[in-house]
Amino acid sequence: RPAYPDERRLQFVDNFSVIRGSHSFKFGGEINRAYDILNNPALFNGAFTYSGPYALGLDILNPTGANHYTRFQQKFGLPGTEFGTIDFAGYAQDQWKIRRNITINYGIRYDYEKLPSPQYPNPAIPETLKLNSDT
Repeated sequence: RPAYPDERRLQFVDNFSVIRGSHSFKFGGEINRAYDILNNPALFNGAFTYSGPYALGLDILNPTGANHYTRFQQKFGLPGTEFGTIDFAGYAQDQWKIRRNITINYGIRYDYEKLPSPQYPNPAIPETLKLNSDT
């Protein structure tokens, strides 16, 4: 397996806090770029299954003769793919101490994942023509 998976990330994060009176404000954001290489060409050369060592021995001793394996399995298709995503996040929050024994925490956060375009879409299946980004 040359790359199963090989993931690289580049991340920028910044957070900032301010205290004003009875409020403790926090703000922050992040940009996270992930790049993945998936290269897992399993069984591209095929795999033989034998009922036992005797059947295997017959094929090893006489490779051009009759085959004694019970099953042969091989995969076809694309051996791998490379793609990247970019995640964006931001938040703002406040911790408001109304009284010594009462504190209110509130805030807002937004996350967005930008997905790549499909690399191998199938025009016969419309769902493969676009990847929906998630928020």
